[in-house]
Amino acid sequence: MAPKRASSTVLSQGTPNKRRQTTSNGKSKGTPEHEQNNSTSSAERDKHGKLLFADFPDFKPNMTPKEVLQAGSFGGTYFRPIHSSITGEKYSAEVYKEFPSDWFKGLNIKTQVTSSVYRNEVNTYKVKCGGSLEMWESSGWIHKQDPYGWFHWYCRFYLAAARKMTDVKLIAGRDVPETRGVGEITSFQR
Repeated sequence: MAPKRASSTVLSQGTPNKRRQTTSNGKSKGTPEHEQNNSTSSAERDKHGKLLFADFPDFKPNMTPKEVLQAGSFGGTYFRPIHSSITGEKYSAEVYKEFPSDWFKGLNIKTQVTSSVYRNEVNTYKVKCGGSLEMWESSGWIHKQDPYGWFHWYCRFYLAAARKMTDVKLIAGRDVPETRGVGEITSFQR
């Protein structure tokens, strides 16, 4: 299981051993944007195409965050502006900049990443899926360190694990799911 996180320190994407602080609205403090958006290395896969994380052998998603985003899995809305009832704060459409720019290469940011309107045509399967932020919050599935939800956590986890960090607790913040919702989470079922 992933250890709990006590702080908001996250890995700087430009320098594997350099850390940066983020404000509660996802803004970075002290790391230039060009350093934050460099590409990341890939995690290894097993013979079935599942991703392998040595420190978490039971956690085997079948898609990287980049693959999920490129597939349009959230109809273009995942990093839209939100108001979190968990943190009581507003988050701008800039939160996606925390992650490597190559994850978004070829995507129209306004319609495929930060749109407030779900677009079926953005989704690879041309369907709407998933619940609202309000539903996730009222179900207790949103945590203050990842106000956008589980995929927000997974993106941060992946960045750390893909760089073979042994101190994943810096960004993990939650237990790695083992039962509830594993199908939707670890397989991003279509």
